[in-house]
Amino acid sequence: MKLSLRRTIAAALGLATIGLFWIAEPLVNFGNINVYHWSGTAQNLFVPAIGDTLIGWALLTVVLVLAEVSGRGRGVMWAAILAFTPSVLLKSLELMQLFSLSHAVRLTMTGFAAACFVVLLLRWLPPEGDRTDREIAMVSNVFAVIGLCGAALLLQLTWCCWRARDFNRPRPPAAMREAPGAGTRGRIIWIIFDELSQEQTFESRLPGMRLPAFDALAAQSTMFTHAIPADFPLDNDVRTEKIVPALLTGRKVDAIRSSITGQLSMRDSDTGTWREFDANDTVFRDALASGYNTAVAGWYNPYCRILSAVLNSCYWTSGFALPSGIVPDASTGTNMEIPTNSMFGFAKLRHVIQPSWRSEDAARKDAERHIADYEKIVAAADVAIRNRALHFVYLHLPVPHPPGVYDWRSGRLTSGPSTYVDNLALADSYLAHVRELLTEMGQWDSSIIVVMGDHGWRTMVWRPLPGWTAQEERATHGGKFENRPVYLVKLSAQQTSATISRPFSAIHTREMFDGLLGRKIETIVSLSEWVEHTSY
Repeated sequence: MKLSLRRTIAAALGLATIGLFWIAEPLVNFGNINVYHWSGTAQNLFVPAIGDTLIGWALLTVVLVLAEVSGRGRGVMWAAILAFTPSVLLKSLELMQLFSLSHAVRLTMTGFAAACFVVLLLRWLPPEGDRTDREIAMVSNVFAVIGLCGAALLLQLTWCCWRARDFNRPRPPAAMREAPGAGTRGRIIWIIFDELSQEQTFESRLPGMRLPAFDALAAQSTMFTHAIPADFPLDNDVRTEKIVPALLTGRKVDAIRSSITGQLSMRDSDTGTWREFDANDTVFRDALASGYNTAVAGWYNPYCRILSAVLNSCYWTSGFALPSGIVPDASTGTNMEIPTNSMFGFAKLRHVIQPSWRSEDAARKDAERHIADYEKIVAAADVAIRNRALHFVYLHLPVPHPPGVYDWRSGRLTSGPSTYVDNLALADSYLAHVRELLTEMGQWDSSIIVVMGDHGWRTMVWRPLPGWTAQEERATHGGKFENRPVYLVKLSAQQTSATISRPFSAIHTREMFDGLLGRKIETIVSLSEWVEHTSY
């Protein structure tokens, strides 16, 4: 009894769905976080998943149809499908970065699949007979049902691509205005260095590590020695994507999600309620209301998508690869090839024998994308800083956040061996660059400079990964997680240092900026008094 063409086509789609689900799932899962952080076009995001699934479906249909008419090939094909599908599914889940299989598990899984194949092959050869036909029909029915789910997934991907087609289109900025008040009060430059740790920057440097720009800024700033990320969660789930909206709005956020069009919603950690992110309820609206023109040059968060209504100038980028390997700046065709190459790589024998076969190449590519992000943001930030009409400038730099992309001894960017400590030196180098620019413009002393980390060095994230080094182990005293980010405030004309040692939650950052914008905070004394009257 041969399978009907309709059932064969449905089973082929089921097989394609199982093998390529890891490409599509990150695009349609609840929360749409991968869509939210995507800086490319919707076509480059969704079409590769749709195209790869259709191509896989077509190829598998041809193979199954040929197997049905080839006699002995029918039993061989269905024995291989049933034996190796669990391995393909596990490898797909691993490619989704849900877990990492150990070398022993890979070997065991491959051996078990091979044994099952031999057993089924002996059972289904010769390919004719009632028992063989009946069992193959049962197996094909299971895959045909999965194929119906695959059809629904394809329709969902197509609908999502249509809905998100314009989600990253350039949006017109807010109109620039004459702002004599802001001009006479001096500019505000707010810099977030992603993952900038208070302990590593100021309290526990490696021997020989010099950070002259941070030291020079600290010598004329107020240092908050016990700043708490906004808002530090009890479960150590410290994420930039939650902290930055909390900093901008002054509202505690314990979870975020996105619409398919990349619009942000936040869950308040106090009330548990969800609310849509409102650009008009942010520090940038406060700055505009105070007569300041606003600018952003930032990383990872889609600033220009969610804040365009309150920004006079904006640039953002995020070159992160999705679990499928696709990247925002690649062509649609290239993004169709990348997941396929990854899947074929996982099928190679050397992946079983040498489980770390792709780590060096993947690390190099990650570093190259990180360097590109850094250089693009630096270029955009220079434009914003040099524009004297922009008075409230927010910069979010992707350092010292790993991967390491700098050699602090040679002072050069690199995609080779590098660590968080190297990136810390790069952050110092960039801070020196900002100071040089503002000094050349005659604006360093008059400007308010706020430099902070969004969170500390998340050793619980980076230590388990293969790239962790002995240097980083020493720098963190055995991988200890220290949650305090850097938090420095240089007031206009401030020339002396001060210290605030009481715990201070960065959730109050917007409130502090409102005080600076409204000239309620102008001196070290008024800043200290404000902190004393601010709840933890």
